[in-house]
Amino acid sequence: MNKLRFVAKSLIHGAVELTGRPRRKRQQLRGSLIILTYHSFCTGWSNGLFGSLPIDRFERQIRFLRENFKVVTLEHGLSYIQQGQTGDKPWVAITIDDGFVDNYTHAWPVLQRFGVPAAIFVATDFIDTGRTPWPIQIAEILHRTKALSMEFPFYADLRSCAAKSALLQKLKRVWAPLPPEERFSKLIALRKYLRVDHSSQYLPLSWDQLRKMQGGGMTFGSHTVYHSMISETDSRVTQQEIVNSKQRIEEQLQVPCKFFAYPDGGYNAEAADAVKSAGYLGALTQNCGHNTVLTNPFLLDRLEVPSHDPMVTFRARVSADI
Repeated sequence: MNKLRFVAKSLIHGAVELTGRPRRKRQQLRGSLIILTYHSFCTGWSNGLFGSLPIDRFERQIRFLRENFKVVTLEHGLSYIQQGQTGDKPWVAITIDDGFVDNYTHAWPVLQRFGVPAAIFVATDFIDTGRTPWPIQIAEILHRTKALSMEFPFYADLRSCAAKSALLQKLKRVWAPLPPEERFSKLIALRKYLRVDHSSQYLPLSWDQLRKMQGGGMTFGSHTVYHSMISETDSRVTQQEIVNSKQRIEEQLQVPCKFFAYPDGGYNAEAADAVKSAGYLGALTQNCGHNTVLTNPFLLDRLEVPSHDPMVTFRARVSADI
């Protein structure tokens, strides 16, 4: 998002906030669980096709949540809605996907300072090998290349951010059904073709860092092994991604891995059944909404927190007002 759009959103949602409507809608959410999705954090304004949230804005968001919601763990929040409880404030749970090291260096100190729990969903291959999840690699390659167009694996224009964003989505759709190692081979070929080196600004957490955060109120769930979009993969790959990642997390952290987050929010009935059969308590989509006693625990809704939303837009978003 450019800064002009940032200002426009500030003005529009600021005017709505003056009416008091977001506050009234928050009161209507009592008895509901709102689950927020974050990914990466930075210290300045983020550029590129995959954005990181400035940490000072994250701190303001956490302060607002502490004042206007009851921040709970995923497990507690799910238990509350399943029992039909109604608190004096809506419940909110914080989740962070993928497993970037900035979750430890930037986000965790803020969460500790406010005494707020969160759940991080890790792609275990990223933690084990350092290979950045494949959709993030595509985004970095397209952002960093100086080429104006490409012919491999098909023709595409690269002269604008909009063109690159559309190409990112197309490549994700085309490569999602491939076996994990074949996707990585395609990435190597694309890097070579577009003359982009293998460095990445998105580095992984280590298992030692996960264990330190675990002792400080953080919990960890599965985001598959290779960040595969399991609604697009065959049943064998789906099973391996769901089961092997759970086993790896439990082996390293010595506690049950209770929740699963579908990469890119993609799921189907087979995937949801496989997650349930693997012994998870619940699974998280990227369907926008809030969760109630009627919500399927293996199809929990989440609200994505964009990296460039102004604070007033965030307040409207979590209040179900946009």
